[in-house]
Amino acid sequence: MSTLKVNTLQTNTGSSFNIDSPLESIPSIDVTGSATIGGGLNVTGVSTVGVVTGATSIQATNFYGSGANLTGSITVGNSFIRNNAVGLGTTDTTGRNAGVGTAVGTLVYNSTTNSIQVYSGTSWGEIAFTGGIKATGGTITQFGGKTIHTFTSSGQFINLTYPQLTSVEYLMVAGGGASSGGTSEPGGGGGAGGLIYSNSQSITPGISYTITVGAGGVGAGQAAATNGNTSSALGVSATGGGRGGYASASGGQPGGSGGGGSGWGGTSGTPAGTATGSPGGTPGSSSPSLGWGNPGGAGIPVAGAPYAAGGGGGAGAAGAAGSSAGGGAGGNGLQYSISGISTHYAGGGGGSGQSPSPGGQASGGLGGGANGLYGPLAPHAPGNSGTTNTGGGASGGFGAGIGGNGGSGIVIIAYPS
Repeated sequence: MSTLKVNTLQTNTGSSFNIDSPLESIPSIDVTGSATIGGGLNVTGVSTVGVVTGATSIQATNFYGSGANLTGSITVGNSFIRNNAVGLGTTDTTGRNAGVGTAVGTLVYNSTTNSIQVYSGTSWGEIAFTGGIKATGGTITQFGGKTIHTFTSSGQFINLTYPQLTSVEYLMVAGGGASSGGTSEPGGGGGAGGLIYSNSQSITPGISYTITVGAGGVGAGQAAATNGNTSSALGVSATGGGRGGYASASGGQPGGSGGGGSGWGGTSGTPAGTATGSPGGTPGSSSPSLGWGNPGGAGIPVAGAPYAAGGGGGAGAAGAAGSSAGGGAGGNGLQYSISGISTHYAGGGGGSGQSPSPGGQASGGLGGGANGLYGPLAPHAPGNSGTTNTGGGASGGFGAGIGGNGGSGIVIIAYPS
């Protein structure tokens, strides 16, 4: 027999429904209606019962067997019993109160509180876990006694109710600023995205927090590139990095860290962008409310060659001004070990520029800042982009070459496992 199918199975209290030899196996019992068995379902002498499915409800005083082996599963709605797992399905507080029985020991997974609950006979209580899952979201790793949630793109950090998690360590970096090319001059380095760190940020159990990872700014040719985009998490926001300056029309723009001025010097140079963040960042100490950031460097204040752009600011240092030796270096970022690996974040992009001698390439700041270009302005060349998920700034293009894109940001949340 392949399937025992019963549309409606009902016996009076005290009666039994028996499945006896000589059946060797029943791959499935499909109850499409409801089964109410007062005396019990007695499976005797049947070697295997594969799957019991489709029941609106199965109620039995006894469900027992002699020689019966349930090797498949019993599935009712989203709940199931298997030989190695039990699935509770999901309800919320409203559904639990309206549609779940109140027999002592009833278990439910309550999606309202993100917890497993049990009925004691008078009320519903939540089951606490020792060293269990405290939160979900992002890519989760374990290192050095900490649980680490890394968000390289936007998502949700869900703080479960039990065990209670009320404080976390976190690092947040906004998107880095982009840069531009110009008619005949190199673009300034993009500023790094603002960096915010806290070793003790209060959070509320049972709350789902939206995590936004800011994209890097978009590079441009003979036009303004864009600033980096804001990152936000746990009720705090970090400002994107300022774009680098282009041509003679605009200096670097303000941002978490400011962008560098373009390589068109004129008689007074091109100004650098200012920083929204505060200078003087120190790894391990909590950031001020607007995070760490520094201004970019100015373009060289000399008319004509050598056309040297300033570097973008970084979380740990200002960008350098352009000079006769070439573009200015990007400001270094700050170094943290919250991910389990000591890593620099939020470096400024190097300014591109000509130089009369080899070795004039401006380096990007540690933490994803792009290296500036170096060499003759012709042929035109595109700038370099900041490193993904560091908030690093871009470097400018040569001549009409398009500037690079800023590096995207990152959010990392950690707490004791």
